[in-house]
Formats: sequence, structure tokens, C-alpha cells
Amino acid sequence: MNSYTNLDRRVLWVLGAMILSAAGLAAIYNPASVSFRSFSLAEFVQLTSPLVMVSLFIERVLEVALTSWRSQRTVQSATAESTVSADCDRQKTLEQSLVIKNHKIQTRRIAFFAGTALGAIVAVLGIRVLELFVDPQIFALLPDVHQRLFRTTDVLLTGAVLGGGSDALHQLVLVFTNFMGTTAKRVKREVG
Repeated sequence: MNSYTNLDRRVLWVLGAMILSAAGLAAIYNPASVSFRSFSLAEFVQLTSPLVMVSLFIERVLEVALTSWRSQRTVQSATAESTVSADCDRQKTLEQSLVIKNHKIQTRRIAFFAGTALGAIVAVLGIRVLELFVDPQIFALLPDVHQRLFRTTDVLLTGAVLGGGSDALHQLVLVFTNFMGTTAKRVKREVG
């Protein structure tokens, strides 16, 4: 039995096409490396704070929208769950449990795609993940096609990051700040 759904297959095909396209573009245009700028820990937090805030706004919008849109189905699932727990019929319990799990999976999938779409819209408007860290003077020297490909990739990546929620961004910031703090302490010990 094949465990992939039609949607899974389509997603895998799209991802494969994206990888082949990226490889083809790299072979044709041979883009130069993009240089990241130097920044302190405080600057990093300052740069990423707007992303976390936007992600929180997106989460809240999705929470309100999905709650009102899917609320009837959620109430039915909760009612079914409480009915099932009172009922002793094992088959009925399994069926209702499957219905509830499917509802949760569908809601998460809708939330992720809607969040990614909203994140991509925000990125098109200019709030992006990668561009924050690129040295603007060096970026301006890159060929036009390279800048366009970079920004397109940045929009897609930002959409996915913002669609993933504020917790993912918070964890990213936390890992970086811990790394920078540990590195600073190590340097102080070696120097002092």
C-alpha cells in the first residue's frame, strides 16, 4: 500500500521541479556569492524583531479566521469526542477519533498554507528574511537577474518562515543569541 496521497505526490513533484530549476539557473547564470554584513547580537535582535511581530500578527489573523470558519466542524468534533468517551463501542470510538484527527490535520494544513500565503504577501511588500542580512552595497553590484532570483527566493523563504509561526522564529533567534553569547564568553576567556 502506497502511503503518499495525491497532494503529497504533487508537492514532491513541485519540490523536485524547483530543485532542478535552481540547478539549471545556477548552471546558466553562474551567480556570484552574496555577502552577508556583519552585525552585533543587539543588531540581530533588532533586525529579527519585526519578523517575529509580523509572524505573531499572522498567527492571530489565522486564529480568528480559522476559528470562525471552521468553528461548526470543531464543535461537532468536540461533541463527537465527548460522546465517544462516554460510549463503550470500540469501533465507534476509533471512527470518531479518526474523524477528529483528520479535522485537526486539515485545519493545520489550511493554517500553514494560508500563513505561507500571507507571509509571501508581506515579503512582497518588503519585509524579508534574507535581505535583512545582506550587505546592500555589495548586493547592488550583483547582476539584475541575480538580484531578482535572490528576491524571489527570499519571498518564498520568508513566506514559509512566517507561515511556520512565531515560535519557529523565536527558536531561531534563541539559537543565534545563545551561540553569540557563548562565542563572546569564549573570546573573553581566551583574551582575558
